[in-house]
Order: sequence, then structure tokens, then C-alpha cells
Amino acid sequence: EQEVLAMWSGLGYYGRARNLHKAAQFVADRHRGNLPATAEELRTLPGIGAYTAAAIASIAHGECVAVVDGKPVRRWGSPYPTAKAANAALRTMLDELGQGITGAGEATVNSAIDDWLTQELPARRLGETRLRQSTIDNYAMVASTHIRPYIGNVKLNDLRPKHVDDTLKRMATAGKARSTIARVRSILVQSLKRPVKWGDIPRNVAELVDIPDTKDPAKRKSLTVEQAQGFVRVLDDTQGDEAWNGYRYAVAWVLQLQTGMRPGEARALRWADIDWPTDDTPGRLHVRHSMSSDGVIGPTKTRGSVRTIDLPAPTIAALQRHRDRQAGEREFAAELWVEHDLVFPTQMGTACTSRYYRRSFERALKAAGIDDRFTPHELRHSCISILSDQDAPDQKIADLVGWSDTRMMSTYRHLIRDSVDTAVGVMENLFSQ
Repeated sequence: EQEVLAMWSGLGYYGRARNLHKAAQFVADRHRGNLPATAEELRTLPGIGAYTAAAIASIAHGECVAVVDGKPVRRWGSPYPTAKAANAALRTMLDELGQGITGAGEATVNSAIDDWLTQELPARRLGETRLRQSTIDNYAMVASTHIRPYIGNVKLNDLRPKHVDDTLKRMATAGKARSTIARVRSILVQSLKRPVKWGDIPRNVAELVDIPDTKDPAKRKSLTVEQAQGFVRVLDDTQGDEAWNGYRYAVAWVLQLQTGMRPGEARALRWADIDWPTDDTPGRLHVRHSMSSDGVIGPTKTRGSVRTIDLPAPTIAALQRHRDRQAGEREFAAELWVEHDLVFPTQMGTACTSRYYRRSFERALKAAGIDDRFTPHELRHSCISILSDQDAPDQKIADLVGWSDTRMMSTYRHLIRDSVDTAVGVMENLFSQ
């Protein structure tokens, strides 16, 4: 050390010379004579500070580390514009502490939603049954699409009504359905109840926000009796082998129109679900499953949707012809055929997606000269409306389509005549006496 100090003589800052000597010894003893290459290791050497370590590591070794030099300028700030506002916030915090509200720490909206999905929902019951996993998955999908990307990382302590309001208004501006926006609000309300209950946050801010005004949802509609008859005639006329690929789901659409089945129920139908007629019993169809839009078979929408439907003889005959054509397809496809026992599969036996099912349906509508843009689900509306128009009892219709009661009739029943002639006739008879 004395030799180093002698060589340093006249330069001043002799502490640097001592540190230089100590650093050289440290490198020789601990690093076998090799100077460390990272800023973190360099800072362990005597006399090497943050700036010098960063400079050596970034310039000599290419490490991505910031080199900050100079005297820092410190500025004091506050989230409150005035001292009065700060004092008001302080009083609120003290009141919350007095109520046992301790704060949510690092918990975020995402963690609150996760707790609700994994702890609250699986234990919830509807009557005597627990929620289906498909229902929980749907809530998770809605949260992942509309909540998590926007306010998921907001801490619960920082969450304000404006966060929720902005989220809902963003959806309304994007043209989302009011029911979807209401579901998002409901997810937030339910997810925040637990932190409020345990005293982590003082209030449920989602409850303070109203659903914004939205565009009127697209109204469902129904085929008239004449349109339905014409549509079925077109389907009957195109069931030859040459037209098979064009309207391969014709029998499914007729089934929907006659029985009110949902599109997912028709696409999930298996041959094992059909009882062929015997001398003693009519032909029957058992609705046991439903298919998602991407072709995954699962349970029906509700427990009441599981039902048995008697089939008229013409429908049984159409299903038998359909089965024979499918047998020809299976033989032609040979080892490429994937057997799922589906009544209405693709050309290779696999599940039909809702998108393909709908596009095929639209082509058939066009061939029938029906200009209005109907969807396969509106065949269910058409079935209910036509049966109601023909004076079928509401409860009989509800049993057919899988409802436990008749409350949904007002949603699915549409006026399919140009005038309410039946009501007018009743009034005429009443007052003409």
C-alpha cells in the first residue's frame, strides 16, 4: 500500500489510491485476477460506486444498465390538489381504520375476479343444483374479454366508480348488447362483495355505476306459416343425391321448425337418441345434449331442456332417408370417416360448427325466396309462434321446447299475421248482437 501511495504522491484524494489497492487485492483473491463483468459484482469492489460500476459494465461488457450522473433534483408531489383535499382524504382514511377497514394491499381487480370464480361460484347453487362448469367458464370468458385487459391490474385500493363506468361505456360505444354489459357489471359487483365483506375496501364501487344507454338489440323474428311451408317444400325438393351436399342439414332444420329444438341441440343429436317406431310405440327423439359453437358436445342449456319428443311419421321417414344417405357417405369416406354417431355431422363424420351450419341455412333460405336474414335459432321462434297462432296451449308449447313454465312465451311468440283478425272477429261478434 505504501508503494502505491508513493506513486500517487501529489495527486491528492489518497483514499482513492487506498481503495484502488484494496480492489486489486479483492480481484486477485476472489476473482482470480479477472475483473467482474456485471454492474452488481463490480459494486462489491472497494471504491467502486453505482455510477462507476454501471459505466464499466455498459461500456466494457455491453450490459444494459443505466449510467446516471449528476446531482438529483427531488420534487415533492401529492395526489391531492390542495391541502384541504389532502386533509379530507386523511379523515376518510382514519374513519375507515376506525371501521376496521384495513385496505386490500396489493390485491387487484384480477385477483378479486379469480377469488370469485374459484371460491364463490363453484359453491353457489340454483335450487338444488350447483352451477354448471360451462356457466362458470362463460363468466371467466366474459371477464377475460371485457374486464381484465382494461382494469384487471388496477389495485382494489385505487379502484373508483369511473374505472367501472369507463369500462361499461367502452362496451356500449363498441355496440355490445345490453345483456353483455349487464353481465360485466354483475361480475364486478359480485367479485367486489368479498373484499367489502372482509373489510379490505370500504364500498363496492361497481354498485354505484349504472348501465349506460345502448343501441336497441336486434329483434328476433319468426317465419310466417306460408314462409315455413315454402321453406320445407324447397328442402323436400332438394333431397336428391345431387343436392345432398348443398342442404345436408335440411332434416335438422325441419326438426327445429317442427319441435322447437335449439340449433346446438340439433347438431348434438346422436342416432342413439332416436327411438324408431314399433307396432306399439311412435317414433321418439330424446334431447340429451347440446353442442357449442365450435363443436364441443356438453349438457343441455338447462335441466328442463332434457326432454322426449314424439315425431310424426313424415319426419321419421325423412330421418330414415337421411340415415341411408349418411351410410353412403361413410362408405365412400372409408378410413377418413370419424365416427361420433352424430345425426348431422360433416362429410367426414365430425361435429358441425355453428358458423357452417348457419351459412348453409342462409343458402337454403335464399333458394326458398325468403329475403329476411333469419338465423337457425329463429326456427325455434318460428315453431313457437306458429303453434301459438294455431291456438296450441302455452303449457304444451313450453313442454315441447323444454321450458319449466310459460314465462318465456312473450319473448319467443311473434305476430305472424298482417292483422290480428282473430281478436277483431271476437270483438265484432261480441258487439254486433
